[in-house]
Amino acid sequence: MNVAAAIGSNLYFDDIKEDGGWFGQKKAGQKGGNEEETSYTFIGSTDNGLLVVIAEYSGGGSGRFYTLHILDLAAARAIDLEGKPYWQINLTSIRSVPLVDRWSGEVSLAKNSIRVVTTRSGPADDSGARRTTTIEATRP
Repeated sequence: MNVAAAIGSNLYFDDIKEDGGWFGQKKAGQKGGNEEETSYTFIGSTDNGLLVVIAEYSGGGSGRFYTLHILDLAAARAIDLEGKPYWQINLTSIRSVPLVDRWSGEVSLAKNSIRVVTTRSGPADDSGARRTTTIEATRP
């Protein structure tokens, strides 16, 4: 995705709202509590410069699906419609790790390691049991 091209674009015309460190966007024109919604929160960057975010998606039903994303951000040269070179900002997905429907927990970074502590591993899990997974943020 070219981040610079998205600025000022009408491709992302729905209102974006911030709530406690989460940035979300609901699809316009839907009513009755069944709105499609996408949101994310920025966790931080690893020592090797990769970005870590958690994204949440709801298609309008009761499910809220979480995914941990490891991203690379880089400037790159490109050619515009008139054939002129320009700089763009590319955000590239390096790895996506599905969490679960209605996931709950914490994510922390140490050097190039991502520690995911899950306290709710699905809609029926109300145990509060803590499960820890470590993911290495490596470049391909």
